[in-house]
Amino acid sequence: MKPLLTVAMLVLTFAVNAQTKSYKLISKVSKADFNYKVLDAFTDEVMALKGRRSPEVLFAPVKGNYSYYKFIATYKGVSFTDKVETFHDIIIIKTSSAGGVVDAYQYTLEWAEVPFSYDLFRSSAKHVKLVNNIAVRSLNFKRVDRPAGEDSNLKDEGVLEMANFKY
Repeated sequence: MKPLLTVAMLVLTFAVNAQTKSYKLISKVSKADFNYKVLDAFTDEVMALKGRRSPEVLFAPVKGNYSYYKFIATYKGVSFTDKVETFHDIIIIKTSSAGGVVDAYQYTLEWAEVPFSYDLFRSSAKHVKLVNNIAVRSLNFKRVDRPAGEDSNLKDEGVLEMANFKY
């Protein structure tokens, strides 16, 4: 029975990881910017929350000169405990007045990898315009806490959906 359970978990893991994530636009703020003081000290900021609040608060915009967009994808995934759970990935993007992506971050809110680390990714894309159904991979996300080339690319497939957002 144990080999059958292992095979079933492997099949489920593959199916879960192969899904294309749909990131829905949930917030747009004009005259905003990223809170780089918090983002640049992300690990310390998350540790300061100590489970009292969701890390999502760390992605809140501050006043600035850009447009701020927040997207969320809800999906099933296999946790570090090998259980299938619901996860929420967020992407925040700031754009110029012409709609060009200036900066972007991606994060899984329920991240609890052992040993403890965070899967914060930052976009390294240049000359990309934010449009409906843009592929997440076009933002060229790289993991913040790993050196370049060391498994640093975001491997997720997904699209950013803006069409059904109520402005």
